[in-house]
Amino acid sequence: MSTKQTMQPGELQRLEEAGDWLLRLNSATHTEADVEAWLRWCHADDRNLAAYEALQRDWQDLDALKQAPVGKPARRFNVAWALAAGVAAVVLTFSIVQIRSQSPAVVAAAVSNRAATLPDGSKMILGAQSLVNLDFSGATRRLDLSSGEAYFKVKHDRSRPFVVQAGEVSVTAVGTAFDVRRQDDDIVVTVEEGIVEVAGERETWRAAAGYQLRYSNRRRTASIATVNPEVALAWRSGELAYVREPLGSVVEDLNRYSEHKIVIEDPAIAALPFTGTAFAASLEDWLAGIEAAYPVVVRRTDDDEVVLTSR
Repeated sequence: MSTKQTMQPGELQRLEEAGDWLLRLNSATHTEADVEAWLRWCHADDRNLAAYEALQRDWQDLDALKQAPVGKPARRFNVAWALAAGVAAVVLTFSIVQIRSQSPAVVAAAVSNRAATLPDGSKMILGAQSLVNLDFSGATRRLDLSSGEAYFKVKHDRSRPFVVQAGEVSVTAVGTAFDVRRQDDDIVVTVEEGIVEVAGERETWRAAAGYQLRYSNRRRTASIATVNPEVALAWRSGELAYVREPLGSVVEDLNRYSEHKIVIEDPAIAALPFTGTAFAASLEDWLAGIEAAYPVVVRRTDDDEVVLTSR
């Protein structure tokens, strides 16, 4: 009996879907809608994410095997995925390797907060439902934060600038630690160590440790304020802290951690300033607190959404 015959049809379909997502997210033409659809697929079944991550590891191992120097052993990769899925998956696997060999970009995506070591030894913590593309092949270490939030602790290398692109804003740092968060209209950069240079469409600003820069995509301007980095970056441990943040922005953040989408129907509610803390693991408690402290009613819809309306 062949290995393919021992795999259940549902497992084969899951593997093929995981391969499709790996190809789509690694494409330079992927969109935020693709990311949102991938996240819905991951949340639909824990086995979906497990299949995606296993195939992603095999892809990376295949690339290491391909690039190993002659005469030196490469890491062994798990061929069970390709064998179990049959010819179609084998063809898919080699297509992935071919695309990777034509482009230096690597895609990192997270369903929940996740730490990673980058190719240059820098550290990254990728926030929930966030996506970043990396290209470290040239003279500049380039990253593109397509969605969500990411914290970087950069390994010093003055000869190779470390640049994070977030929409029309680029953040450049050498040997520093900082955070970049994408919101609907704003890009928020928080500096924990060192200095970063933030370049918008019209101007360039500098922010040092203990400062937070907020760039408005709509107005093409930036504002800088002092912050406590320990508080502002507490999201790394699942604690989300805010000081006079518009409630709409807070909800946008929380939706990256919530199983149920939170919707604000009234713009006046979205503009309310919020100062406080929310924990990713207990958002129900936060919703109860919001209903008690604000003129807001929390209701749940048949579509499994949480809607905030005026009382």
